[in-house]
Amino acid sequence: MRLIDMRRVLIGVGIAIVVVVLGVVIAASLIDVNKFRPQIEAQIEKSIHRKVTLGNMSLKLFPLGVKIASLSISEDPAFGSQRPFVTSADVSASAGLFSLLRGAPEVKSVSLNRPQIELIRNAAGQWNFSSMTKSDKKESNEEITFNSLKVIDGQVAYTDAVQNIPCSVYDHIGMELSNYGPNKRFGLDLDVHFPGSGKQLLSLNSKIGPIPQQAGASNIPVDGKITLQEVTLSGITRFAAGTLPPNTDATASGEADISSSNDVLQTKGNLRLTGATVKGSKIDYPVEATFNLSDNRKTDILNVQSADVKLGSTPFALSGSVDSGKKPAILDVKLSTKNASITDLAKLAGSFGVAFNPAYQVKGQLSADVNAKGP
Repeated sequence: MRLIDMRRVLIGVGIAIVVVVLGVVIAASLIDVNKFRPQIEAQIEKSIHRKVTLGNMSLKLFPLGVKIASLSISEDPAFGSQRPFVTSADVSASAGLFSLLRGAPEVKSVSLNRPQIELIRNAAGQWNFSSMTKSDKKESNEEITFNSLKVIDGQVAYTDAVQNIPCSVYDHIGMELSNYGPNKRFGLDLDVHFPGSGKQLLSLNSKIGPIPQQAGASNIPVDGKITLQEVTLSGITRFAAGTLPPNTDATASGEADISSSNDVLQTKGNLRLTGATVKGSKIDYPVEATFNLSDNRKTDILNVQSADVKLGSTPFALSGSVDSGKKPAILDVKLSTKNASITDLAKLAGSFGVAFNPAYQVKGQLSADVNAKGP
């Protein structure tokens, strides 16, 4: 009898589960999510202070969510761009069933597939997304929040008037914002694939914010880790034109912990360069470094707490500061080496245009302790 009773209980539970699932499916199939489109557009516009246009919306049952045919977010008129800030032809969003049933959809996760994003910094240092973070305390309950915002295989157009960088386009970018909300700390994970052979991957795993309310603020708090995997420096320096001398490149791998507060960016990590070319001259050995640096973005002073560099088998220790806010830059650095290979130093000197007579053989070891101050 007990076995029969147990079977009946299991059958009853199974039937109840099937009824509930069928009820959910039937209820969901009766929801016309497209009728919520004006409401959702208005809610997002009020939250981010931009014109938002959504395409046709349809319901997905497994997993439960909303499929949006297209998305467009307008640009800040102050930046004069003819292109929208964000466009995407394929958007997915998750929403609670009961929020849909009661006619007040709560969207908590959004995925943008192959979006196009426009990032612009003007000559005053203001970013085109800064105005989206403005907060009105009277409307704090309308501010947008979400558990996850994903960018899958995105394209970013980047223009920076401060660094004199014209519009550069980067493909195959992945990003996820997690636990985002105004005036709060949120997660940012970023993968950037650069063109070229090898992995060509730059990754960022970080916590950011809260974002200051004043537009164009450069002191956004950041704590995270940057990883480079076989990235050519020429690809990275497109974000900072003029950082490298002409005909200079290398393949970089390494990682660094970064933290930012107020106007100071602190970074500590390691870097390995292979296949380096300096002003057209090849360096036949790897360059390795461990470093601890801080950069004051307000004063343009780079402080080198410590930097241990190996050029092949030749070690150097470097510390001091570089004031790039002055023209020309002002150095105050200390360089030391012990038992350095003069042969390797001669090769390095040749890369910077100081060449020995080819008829000479340059050999030996060198120890030195040098202070350099001035422009």
